[in-house]
Formats: sequence, C-alpha cells, structure tokens
Amino acid sequence: MVKIYLSATRLDLATECAEVKDWLINAGHEPVDSYIPDSQPVLKSCLADIDSCNLYVLILGHRYGSRPPEENPEKLSITHLEFRHAGERGIPRIVLQRSFIPNVELSDILVPAEMEALKAFHREVGNEVRPARFANEDE
Repeated sequence: MVKIYLSATRLDLATECAEVKDWLINAGHEPVDSYIPDSQPVLKSCLADIDSCNLYVLILGHRYGSRPPEENPEKLSITHLEFRHAGERGIPRIVLQRSFIPNVELSDILVPAEMEALKAFHREVGNEVRPARFANEDE
C-alpha cells in the first residue's frame, strides 16, 4: 500500500477528486488530503500531510486557489505551495491536468490577476513534470 497525497482546488474539481480517491482506494492505496478538521493552520497541515506520503498527485484545473496570508511572501496558492513542497522533499509527483473548462463560473478565467497566477503555475508544473491531460472524468 502506498500513501498518496491528493492535491487540488476542490470547488472546481470535486468530482475528479472523488474519482481519483475512489480509484486509489480500489487499487489498495491510502489517499491523503488535508480537508479534514485540524488544530493547525491549513497550509501547515497540508505540508505535514505531504511529508507523510510516498507520492504526490496534483489534479490541476482552471482555478488558482486560496492564498494563505501568513508565511507566504510570494502570495502563492496552497495548491501551488503543496506542489513545490513535494518537489523540494523529493517526493515523486504526478499531475493530472484538465484541458477543458466545464463551468466557467468555477474557474478563474474571468479574473485576470488569478488567471495570470494560474498560467504561471501551469508553466511551472509543465517545466518540472509531464502532466497527463484529460478533458472529462471518463478520461
């Protein structure tokens, strides 16, 4: 059994997260995410959870995500910080990148500042790993 951290923005990728989580469980692995109550700040909890895992899986869509105000001089999203943290720790990273926007209202496409940050994140991911692209849950 492999302990796998699952990273994604949940508002736009809830279905995809559930599909991947179910697949991992059915394959005999232990998916981990930081969306359970905790006494630590969210970012600290996320990074600690990543440290306990053998593999990091990012589902990357079209929403940048929440930016914690503390200990975040670059003002990056939690998801972006998680991706970097896994890389810094030498944890293998797999990226599933959605190529289709099923609901524009759940994306950052109409928010220029967030879209710029999201584009930079996509470029960084593409420079460090080769994402597997998908258009819908079936893929």
